[in-house]
Amino acid sequence: GGGGGGGKQEKKQQNQQEERRKKEEEDRRKALEEQKKVIEDMRRKNEEEQRKRIEDVKRAEEEAKTRAEAEALKLQDEAGKKKEAEEKRRMEQKSTLAIRRVIQKVRSAAPENFDALQKELEEVLAAELEHTGSQRQRMQEESDKGLEQARARIEQISIARKKEQEKKDEEERKKQEAEEHAKTLVEELDNLVTEAEAGASRLKEKAVPLESDAELSVDDVERVAQGVEHAGLEARAKTKACTDFILQRGPEMRDPSPVVPGQPPSEIKQSLARLLQRINECTRTAEGAITTARATKNTAVRRAAARDKTKEMEATFEKYDKDCDDMLSKKEVSAMAVGEFKFTVPEDALTRIWKNMVEEGARGVTMERFQWLRVMIGAAREGERDDKRRVEREEKESIFQGLKNELADKIKEASFTVDEADKAVGIAEQNVQPLQLKAKAMSASAMMELADEVDEVIKEAKASVTQSRKQIDTLGEGFDARFANGLQAFLASQAKQLEIRMGRMEPRLGRTTNLSSRFREQALRKRTVEAEKLKVLALKVVRYNQRIRGWGKDGLFAAFDKNGDGEICQSDFVAFFEGAEKELKDLDFRAQAPEARKPSEDGKAANGEAAGDVEAVAADDAADVAADSAAAAEATPAEEEAVAGGADAEAASDGAAGGATASSSSSSTAASVAPTEPPLLEVAELPSDGIARMFSSCLDEGETSMTREAFFRLVRLFFKVIKETAMTDAKSIKESSLVRRLETNEVVEVLEGPLREDSAGVMRVRCKAFKDDLEGWATVAGNQGTLFLTEGGSQFKVVKETILTESFSLSGDKETTRKLKDTTRKVKEGEVLEVWEWPRKEEASGLTRMKCKLKSDGAVGWVTSMGNQGAVFAELL
Repeated sequence: GGGGGGGKQEKKQQNQQEERRKKEEEDRRKALEEQKKVIEDMRRKNEEEQRKRIEDVKRAEEEAKTRAEAEALKLQDEAGKKKEAEEKRRMEQKSTLAIRRVIQKVRSAAPENFDALQKELEEVLAAELEHTGSQRQRMQEESDKGLEQARARIEQISIARKKEQEKKDEEERKKQEAEEHAKTLVEELDNLVTEAEAGASRLKEKAVPLESDAELSVDDVERVAQGVEHAGLEARAKTKACTDFILQRGPEMRDPSPVVPGQPPSEIKQSLARLLQRINECTRTAEGAITTARATKNTAVRRAAARDKTKEMEATFEKYDKDCDDMLSKKEVSAMAVGEFKFTVPEDALTRIWKNMVEEGARGVTMERFQWLRVMIGAAREGERDDKRRVEREEKESIFQGLKNELADKIKEASFTVDEADKAVGIAEQNVQPLQLKAKAMSASAMMELADEVDEVIKEAKASVTQSRKQIDTLGEGFDARFANGLQAFLASQAKQLEIRMGRMEPRLGRTTNLSSRFREQALRKRTVEAEKLKVLALKVVRYNQRIRGWGKDGLFAAFDKNGDGEICQSDFVAFFEGAEKELKDLDFRAQAPEARKPSEDGKAANGEAAGDVEAVAADDAADVAADSAAAAEATPAEEEAVAGGADAEAASDGAAGGATASSSSSSTAASVAPTEPPLLEVAELPSDGIARMFSSCLDEGETSMTREAFFRLVRLFFKVIKETAMTDAKSIKESSLVRRLETNEVVEVLEGPLREDSAGVMRVRCKAFKDDLEGWATVAGNQGTLFLTEGGSQFKVVKETILTESFSLSGDKETTRKLKDTTRKVKEGEVLEVWEWPRKEEASGLTRMKCKLKSDGAVGWVTSMGNQGAVFAELL
């Protein structure tokens, strides 16, 4: 019984499956018939249009043939008339050319040939003027004008020739005056040269006493030499007066007459040459006399000094020769040494002197050997001083050696310190060496921690190096002034290697510092990138949750501001993201029934027709809307995005028909795998510490909580127009009209969306254009992939250095200007700016300025984006 019941159930299921299959086949058959009907209608429509086009072409060809025949007859008639006119025109041109050739000659006539050319013009006019036809009056006027111009030219030539003659006469007069003036100056120069020669003669006379053998004293020699110097100065002054006169008046003394080849020089030139020769001779004489006088003065002074010295020695000898025997005894020599040299001659030294200077049997030292005696006493005195200096030197050397030993010990201690510093620098180098390799795989926070550790190692190395440098520098302090030079030299030689090692450490430390700084900069850049990525992802989450919950701007702010105090604190900010939906799904997904599935590519190929997508189909609907719209003359501009990609309405219809046919063969398979739930696009991972850092970076300067203004500035969404598109007054493409066209590089703020427009299958946004504050709907991208808007437009790049100021206005009183200068900051080329307030013109200066935040350091202020002459300082990224 159980087996029979199972068989009935199975048969029932088979019957149900058979019914479903028949129903599906019936549905497919109906769909196929509908598609065939559509195709047949379109085929008939195409054939009718093709027939009309062929009839239009034939009608146009017949009309063209008729026009061509009429045109040929007209051209033939015109050709005959043109030939006659051409012959007449040729004759007129020949006569006109002949007359004009003579007129041109008359215009360039000179006084000598004017009459002949005037007669030639009259003859050619009589012969050719009547053949010039329509040019007759003009030729007559040109000939009259040519004669008038010739007469005026001849008059100008006559005036010019008269002026030229007057100019020559004036030049001749000036030449004669210049010659007379030059002769007068040459005579003045001759007088000056005569005076200079007299001065040179007086100089030679003054120097004669120095060259003679007269026994002059030193004072006499100095007095004569002084007289020679005065005479020399006077001679030089007179000679200089000659040369100065030539320098000042030389151009006036030049002979104005030109040089004639083969003729002797003029008298003025010969006189000047002779005077220059006399001046040179006078200069040589004076300088030679001065040089000779100075040389002879030195010789005369030495002779006079020798005579005075001899007299002085004789007086000294007589002073100590008490017994007046013309000899100095030992007692007298000892007294002379004490009196003259302040030196008591030791007995042994006196004995040596006596043995060498006094002959056997003589009573003492004679006057002839007195100078030798003085030398011997001086040598004995120096010998005694040398003994004292030797003792002092040996004592000093002993002390110096002790100081050197102490300094050597200090250098050794410093060497140990340098070793420690070198070791510390080496450790720092080992720490920075692998940083660049580690940077690729590390997160920004880990890089910052490692950078802090490395900087601490570098800091310790720098402290060790500084301590070593300080210890080496103190080695040269506190030296005894008597031994300072020697100890400094010893220190320089012994500490040279330490200085070399220290000198190497400084660039090594610099390199480690640079590598660490570079690593830290990489970490900061990576942190900035990570923060920007986190911000983009967080804003995705915000907009996703806003859409699924249907929040407006106020509702979104209230979702963050839990306590309703009008501000968002950090805990509120973090709490929102902790409770937000982070599984981001495709909210624009629409489950498709099997009959509505998009045609397969195989179906398109089977029909052999060009296939379009929904963009092209929507173009027909857009044309109907445009016909009723007063804003457009041909088609609704909003549909240009829908058909982007090149498909027109007719091609789209063909493609749609072909796709419908093909879909019948694949719909059952596609229906079995068609998704019915929105697919998951992304799971947002938002760590709380990252969200907290993001919150801090978005705060206004000096604030601890986020105001409504700062919040809405954060969540604003900008789109940049990358291809010209239309802004319409409604979301639906079919039911909208044009507001205006959005131009390339315009920026709009998104007020709603992106949302799917079902009729065309494209994403649309409600937006506000910054250019004129107009609001409307625009298409983000066509359904064939053509992009019209792309997310962005909130960042500018500085292309020319400018300044960041606290206020929008750049004008004001002196105090305001002073404060403005104190609060400005240079913004360098290449820096990136985040827009806070869109650029607008300052009326007082004509500058276009915007409020922004610098990405580099977070500074906020006003920047000029365009000058009042059109110079661009910042451009949209």
